[in-house]
This record gives sequence, structure tokens and C-alpha cells, in this order.
Amino acid sequence: MAKVTGPLFSLSASGQIAKTLVFMKWKGIDDVRKYVIPANPNTAAQQTQRAFITAALSMWHVTDWISADLTAWNLYATTLGKVMSGFNAFVKLFVDAGVAGLHLQKCMITIRLLRLLLAV
Repeated sequence: MAKVTGPLFSLSASGQIAKTLVFMKWKGIDDVRKYVIPANPNTAAQQTQRAFITAALSMWHVTDWISADLTAWNLYATTLGKVMSGFNAFVKLFVDAGVAGLHLQKCMITIRLLRLLLAV
């Protein structure tokens, strides 16, 4: 990564120039890189991975999270040694479980049932 100061004789720059260079800010650092068209092989493995991510997003949005749940996910995320939110930690765990052949949806149903039982 090339770190730049005063890119294009300005305080900051973002966007592409003639499909050759891309100026951007990454984690607060001005950066410039070569313009590339990303590969999209659209393989079966890639489609499977995308399906896991789609399922994780759906599960996150349909689950009735309470404040304590969100706090717990955020706390769990801090234990992973990477900068990520509770949402990111949930998606990672969900995808990793799918790759391992586990069904996190069943675990989520159990969590919801336990929460209902504890609330009564």
C-alpha cells in the first residue's frame, strides 16, 4: 500500500483517474493503488460462500435481539483479536459454522426458546 500525503496537490483525494489509479482513504490513511477490475469466477464454492453470508444476514435481521444480546455480541467480538463489531462476529461465526457443516439456524432457534423460557 502506498501512503500518500497531499495526494494530487490537495488535502485528500478519492476516486479513479482514467482507469489507471484509484485514490481512497483506508482506515483513516490516504492511499493510492492501481485500478483493477475484480475477478468474479462465480464458482460453486463462491456461490456456497455467498449463500452462507446471505443466510447470516437474514438470521441477524429476523432475530429479535434485545440490548443485552447486542452487548454480548459486541463483547464477544472484542475477544477475537480483530477490530470488528458484534454483527461482524455473528456473520463470521455463522459462515464458519456453515463451512464446518453445522447449522447455526438451529442454535439460534434454541437461543430464542431459552430467552422465552427465561422471560416467563
